[in-house]
Amino acid sequence: MLRWNGCGVCDVMAVGTEVRRVPSLDIVPPDTNCVDAVSNEHNRTGHRAPQASGPGLGNPDSTKSPAFCIRHRPPQWIGAPYALRFRTQLGSAGQTMTPTASLHHRLVCLAGAMARSVAGQGDRSPAVVLAAVSGGADSTFLLRMLHQALQDTACTVHVCHVDHGYRQDSAADAASVKSLAARLNLPFHGLELPDADRTPVRNRQARWREGRYRLLAETARRLAAPGQTAVIATGHHAGDQVETLLMNLIRGTHLSGLRGMEEWSTLAAPCRPIRQADVEVLLWRPLLAWTPDDIRSCLKAWNERWEEDRSNLDESHLRNRVRHRLVPQLAALRTDTVGFLANQMELWRPDIQALEQIHADNLAQSELSLPQPDVPRANQSVIIRLSALRDAPPWQQRGMLAQAATRLHRNRQISAARLNELCRQLKTADRSCGPRPWFGDLCWSVWHRPPARVFDLPVVKDLISLHKRGTMPFPVNAPRLPPGWRHAPIPLAGTELRLPGWTLSAIRYERPPSVSKMRADPYPWHVYLDLASLEAHGNSIRLEPAMPQLRLQPVGMHAGQKQIRHILRDDRIHVSLRADWPVVYTEGGDPVWVCGLRQAAAYAVREPGRPVLRLRWCPCP
Repeated sequence: MLRWNGCGVCDVMAVGTEVRRVPSLDIVPPDTNCVDAVSNEHNRTGHRAPQASGPGLGNPDSTKSPAFCIRHRPPQWIGAPYALRFRTQLGSAGQTMTPTASLHHRLVCLAGAMARSVAGQGDRSPAVVLAAVSGGADSTFLLRMLHQALQDTACTVHVCHVDHGYRQDSAADAASVKSLAARLNLPFHGLELPDADRTPVRNRQARWREGRYRLLAETARRLAAPGQTAVIATGHHAGDQVETLLMNLIRGTHLSGLRGMEEWSTLAAPCRPIRQADVEVLLWRPLLAWTPDDIRSCLKAWNERWEEDRSNLDESHLRNRVRHRLVPQLAALRTDTVGFLANQMELWRPDIQALEQIHADNLAQSELSLPQPDVPRANQSVIIRLSALRDAPPWQQRGMLAQAATRLHRNRQISAARLNELCRQLKTADRSCGPRPWFGDLCWSVWHRPPARVFDLPVVKDLISLHKRGTMPFPVNAPRLPPGWRHAPIPLAGTELRLPGWTLSAIRYERPPSVSKMRADPYPWHVYLDLASLEAHGNSIRLEPAMPQLRLQPVGMHAGQKQIRHILRDDRIHVSLRADWPVVYTEGGDPVWVCGLRQAAAYAVREPGRPVLRLRWCPCP
């Protein structure tokens, strides 16, 4: 906050979550002995604010005398400038703050805040800051401020422009950004969006955004050394915050859609590069407290040109309709609509984060971990005890489901209507079902009374899985045949067959243990077979996926036969696991053993002392 007192003194204050010791600043006439406004911490760390030169806006190219100068006052404890808020008051001496002076001080404080924010990352302090510059006003202003704020720090500023190739004059934007980078003596990187990301889709802007951030992350990782941190800086401002808020409200957002963007964050999973490296990439938005009008005012005072993207006038996109129709109507009701709503989002954020932490804790208590060594679980599925979800009040149900969806899709906002609809369907889900589509590429599945003995699970009644399309809803630790598996012969003389995560061993026993001892072993993934009965059908057996229509008479069934699909259903194997379930057949195709579940009575050991073949599945790394 810029506040005049009766002596012509302006106190620079900032609202944030951290308290730092920084000096107050005096506004004095130009003929007074002036020094730069540099805080004690700046002197200690080597970071300093930009020079207070030029006609009140820090323009290094101007030859006019400054409208004012800045000098130190004794340091005071004030808030750290993470979210800067400024206003002016009339002093008792009748002095007023001119717009030029106000913007100048905001630039000084923004430059200092940038330097402190980068240095305040501690062990994660970046070595490379990659400025994403499109050539528009916001990114041009961002680059100018980064150049001034970080020129005396250990960070190296690089300029990156991504050409989407959807406009014929897009090459002019790249040339303009390259010229600006050369004028500031900064390295420039020109990138083009791959053809795969240019494919016309329903939401092409989301596809472009994911492809753009993926290219930026790959470039940032390439510039930083292993073990270092790289930062992608973007020009998102208060206007973008307000537009995102209004768009989320129009779509019917959950509570998480009200907090907006944060200054520091990590990249969402779809935007990360395919090849991970030993370089952490952070996303930095240092201009969230600045309105578009203030940004353009500074650029005009600097005589800095920028490019206008004509696609921003295309009202077929919701964001452009909100920007050109809704925001002006709100501004007619309240002139400072953008700044006011952006400030409200700053006030809401800690309350929303505290509530989200409660939901995250509830989700952690209700979540069930199903480790599967050969299946990557990260960002693929979230499995919850359905009883814990049903017993919670509705607001907690929505919060837990929203937390699970956020874990799977960090860059997608989920609507309250979708959450309510899923809660309603889960109330009546009394049998196994799924996968069923939810929204985007997310699906949900319910597993009714999973067989705990077969999968070594805790005894639970029902499970629900939120998962991505095409992935396993319940990646249980059980043998599964790889995709495209045909068959594998298993010689009756004995062998060992390796699959991902599991090994099937076949051992021939001429002198087997007693029948009672063979039946006493509770491990479900082994079986003893009568060797003479198998040799009557050939010298080997085969391992193949389950053939649902084939029949066998299980041990314990006195009459009739049962189809394999009914065995899988009656033993409560989820439908997503049935297609790849391993089954042992004779050479003639007669089912011998539905692995882990049922053994054919025709090949069971009946008489003691006869040779047997033992089949046993064992987990392997």
